[in-house]
Formats: sequence, C-alpha cells, structure tokens
Amino acid sequence: MKAYAHKKDGSFLEFNLTGKGKAGGEGAVYKIGTVAGLQGVFCAKIYHKNYLIKHPEKSIKLKYMVEHRPQNLSDTCGMIQICYPAFLLFDAPVGGNFIGYVMYHALEDSRDLQNIAMNVNKARFESLRRIGKPDTIGESIYNKYPRPQSPSNIDVLQNRYKIIHNICSVIHYLHQDGHYVIGDIKPENILMTVNAGISLVDVDSIQITENGKLLFANEASTPEYCPPEFLQHPQKIKTISFDLFSIAVLFYQILIGTHPYTYTIRNQSKQNDIAGNIRYGYYATGKKKKSFNAPKCHLLFDYLPQNIQDLFDRAFEGNPDTRPTAQEWKEAMRTLIHGTPVVSAKKPSPQPVKKTPKPKKSQASSAKPKSATQPQPTSQQTAQPAKPKSRLVAWIIIMAICILAAISALALASCNSNYNSSSWCTTTIDEYRARSVISDLCDAIADNNFYRIEQLYGDYLKRYYSKYGVTN
Repeated sequence: MKAYAHKKDGSFLEFNLTGKGKAGGEGAVYKIGTVAGLQGVFCAKIYHKNYLIKHPEKSIKLKYMVEHRPQNLSDTCGMIQICYPAFLLFDAPVGGNFIGYVMYHALEDSRDLQNIAMNVNKARFESLRRIGKPDTIGESIYNKYPRPQSPSNIDVLQNRYKIIHNICSVIHYLHQDGHYVIGDIKPENILMTVNAGISLVDVDSIQITENGKLLFANEASTPEYCPPEFLQHPQKIKTISFDLFSIAVLFYQILIGTHPYTYTIRNQSKQNDIAGNIRYGYYATGKKKKSFNAPKCHLLFDYLPQNIQDLFDRAFEGNPDTRPTAQEWKEAMRTLIHGTPVVSAKKPSPQPVKKTPKPKKSQASSAKPKSATQPQPTSQQTAQPAKPKSRLVAWIIIMAICILAAISALALASCNSNYNSSSWCTTTIDEYRARSVISDLCDAIADNNFYRIEQLYGDYLKRYYSKYGVTN
C-alpha cells in the first residue's frame, strides 16, 4: 500500500506502508520503509473510511498539529518519545483524499504498560508460548520490574519508581505550555522498553487550546481514568487537572497492581463499577474505605513512603485544582531513586522473623577437633539456651483468634432482642458478614499474613461493639 505526503513546494514524499500492526476503532498502524531524505524512524496511522466520514474535522486538526509541532519530541538519551504527527497522508501524489498521517515511531522493542500496571502473572506468558506466540520482550519487562507480593518485599518497587519518573517527563513536557490536555492516559497508550524508555502514543486525540480558547476537543477518554468532577458534570473543555487524576490512577496501578477504585461496595443501591465508584468518591484507601470491601493488594498502600501516600490522597480526595502535577511526581520519584525512601508513618515496616539458632554441640561430644582458624563461639552464644519451636505456638494463637472471632461475631449478631421482621433481616446480614470475615481470616492464615489477621479481627469487633452498644 502506498501513501503520499504533500510538501509546500508542490513536491511529495512517497511512503510504502507494510506490516499492518495494531488496529482499533479509528484505524490501523502500519510500518514504513526507508524514505530518501527523511531522517528518523516513522510509522503511519491510516483511518477507517467510515471514521473519516463521521469526523471530517480530523484532517483540519492534524494539519494544525503538523504546522505547530513542538520541539524536542524525543530526548538525546533515547528514553523518551512522543509519537506526534509529522506529515499528513493522501491517497494520491497530487490532490487526493486525506487518509491518515505519519508519526514518529515508538522506541524500539516497546510494549504497553498492561504488563506492569495490570495484575499480570507468569501464566500469561506461558500460555502465549503454548500457542506459539511468545512475547519475550514483554516477559523480560515483567521479570525486570517485579511487584511486591507482600509488605515484606516492598523494596522491589525501586525499579518501578524509574518508570513513573520517565512517564512524568513526557506528561510534563506536554503540560508545561498549557496548550495540551492528553485526555486519554491509560496503560494501553503508554509503551515502555526493558530499560524504562517511555513512548506516548495516540496523540492525535489530545485537546488543544490557545489563550484559553478551545481549538480542538479531546475525542477519546476512558471512564476508568476520568476524574469524579468530569463523570458527575461532563464538560467539553478539559483542564490539566483531568490528566493529573489519570496519571495518579496509572501510578497507583504501577505500584499496587490494581485500580485505586476497585472493590465491592457494601451498599448495593449504588453502582458497583469502577466509573461509578469514582463518581461517588469511593477511593480504596481514602476516608470512605469502611464502606466497602477492598482487595488484599490495597494493603500495600500503607507501606509506601509517606510522601507518596500524600500525593495519592491529594490526587483522589483533594481539591481538583491542587492535584499533584507531573513535575511533583517526578521530583518525588527522583528522591526515592537517588535518596533514602521515607518510611510510612501509618504502619511500621514489617521486620523479618529471625530464625532460632540451633544449639551448639559441645566440644566433648564432637569427635572432630576445631581448627585454629575456625572462629570460636562467644560466651553469649554458648550460654544461650536452645529456644523452643515457636511456629506451633504461633499457629495455636492464630487458630484461637479465629475461633474467638467467629464466636464473637455470631454472638454479637444475635444481640438484638427485637424479633420483628426488620431485626431478623439485620441479624441475617450480620451473620453473613461474620462468615465473610471468618473466610478472610482463613485466607490470611494461608498467606501467613499476621498483620491482616490482626486488622480483620480488630476492625470487625470494633464495628460490632459500636453497633450494639457493647464496651470492651
């Protein structure tokens, strides 16, 4: 397939489009071969004919973008790339119909952020190998940037801070002049390399303003990344605050592994989808967190550095006009990468459990003499008695707590002495919640999550003490 770019002097550039790549609702992306007199690596987006019929203004917007192209769309280190339109494409050398545009190619060997932002595991890559479509690059990225499976290995996030830092560089570059609002920031529209090089794609849908006047609107947005004020009262003109909410959601996914508004709301009269949760302000670790059941992975939030927790709280629960900018996030990540992370003030970092040392054999019972160079045990080590095995004791304590929680929950659920229909319904719901807590406790035991056990038991009893007027 051939396409042509018209020059101002009346000449044209001819492009051979090969290797049809990713296709979407608007069009498809093609590779471009080498073009004489053109430096750089490019690709082309060709729109579907039906899309152009419905959006005849698309060519006008892209023409403006090409004529007002920002400078320095990539850095000299090869770590940043904005896939911005470079040429308009037509189906004929002279005249012809507008069909798409040429854009700067993403960094080589890139994959979108779904492998990092979503809760992906190794099984995905194994299944791709089984069907003969291995994703070696995606698997390499996944292996290099692991996510902590528990608070005890929260330090593995150090590499992920670099990803966020580089994403902030791209967003801040487009925000700094105040002309652009991206409007559709999500994992699919940001690509990364194994070295955390970042490319921003689908730039043709951004909003463009000049002197506060809307020139071209943002045509696409994803509800799961839209701020609550927009979902409640959609506006044609979006502010930069829109993007600042979206990047906070993306960063939460990169660090925690799930959307910050993912959970089950206990009050089923309200919507129980992510966009609905955003609209009602049900932020998983925010002020309303007692109103829903959040997945276990949200517990990692309490172990993030305190300054990062504060940035998330400002983004999701603060004034939309004071949400953290991309530059603020970038500076925070730089501090964590090059400095000492700030320990969370909400929850202490868990200390690793020290193994009980085995008792030393006496020299009299040992047939093999010690060499002169072998270090001798100190008096403190030799005088220390052998500690009893503590694992069995710990399990007994855990099981006792679970049994006590079950008995307390079911007993307190039946404390109401009114036997009308409404009290029967309340008791039934409470018994159901009691069983749910017991199930969560069993899961916590299987995961050896002592903090989760203590939290479930304490929160549950506290709720029922206040509900039935029982004092502890």
